[in-house]
Amino acid sequence: MCGRCGRPFCEEDRRVQARGPELCRVCHLDPRARAMPVEVATGEGWLRRSALTLLQLLRSPNSSFRRVQEPVDHGVALAFISTIRLPAWGFLLAVLLVRAVLREAPEALTPNGLGLAIDPHFADALSLWLLLMVPLGAPLLYFIGGIMAHGVTTLTGGAEGSLGASMRAFGYTAGWPLLAVACLDVPLYLGAIRPEIYASVFGVVLCLQYGLLALALARTHDMGLLRALLVATAPTFLFAAMVALRALLELPHFPFLAPPPHPYVPFILP
Repeated sequence: MCGRCGRPFCEEDRRVQARGPELCRVCHLDPRARAMPVEVATGEGWLRRSALTLLQLLRSPNSSFRRVQEPVDHGVALAFISTIRLPAWGFLLAVLLVRAVLREAPEALTPNGLGLAIDPHFADALSLWLLLMVPLGAPLLYFIGGIMAHGVTTLTGGAEGSLGASMRAFGYTAGWPLLAVACLDVPLYLGAIRPEIYASVFGVVLCLQYGLLALALARTHDMGLLRALLVATAPTFLFAAMVALRALLELPHFPFLAPPPHPYVPFILP
């Protein structure tokens, strides 16, 4: 019986997979049986295939990771992440640059989540540096998150798939969270979002990533869902820590806590 379509096949039509059940000849030749839309070279444009990949992750997360075509094309996965993350990042940098050019006087320093614990100038510089490093941070997140997921999978009972397959699972399931963070960054850096709203939206996004990553790892490595939830905890925590650090440098105060009673004294330039 074919592991994808369920139809019986004869020995001539039998196709043995390196990882996963046997397939019939028709399903074996169909690249959509084991690929994301961005991994299939069709006549459709890249943006359309990226959008279809996002929809497929929500519509059929199980089948999206049931087949992994080896070796994994990391270039396609990184291009997908960049397509999701960088347009909003470029727009935000352009707006911040225009604001900096048109501003007649520096804004007064205001207390923020981490600015109460570290020097406010250092907090502003660190926040800007982290924002400029987004094009490098996204690939690093892809590789580190995938390595972390594969390592925990190996330590908790062994990994059926390869390290590249774990990176693929982490990278594609980060698509929706990265899109949400990209959209949240615009009001965050422009000071147009309340900390409670930011934390609530990001919490929902984090739960979505956690569930999608657990399903992806379960199908990629053919393991139980409970074990996959345990494995997905570490890379999800990594993603949450990276996003939370930048957010706390910009939010006026910690979410769900009262604003500090003694704000910084505004600077008066001579």
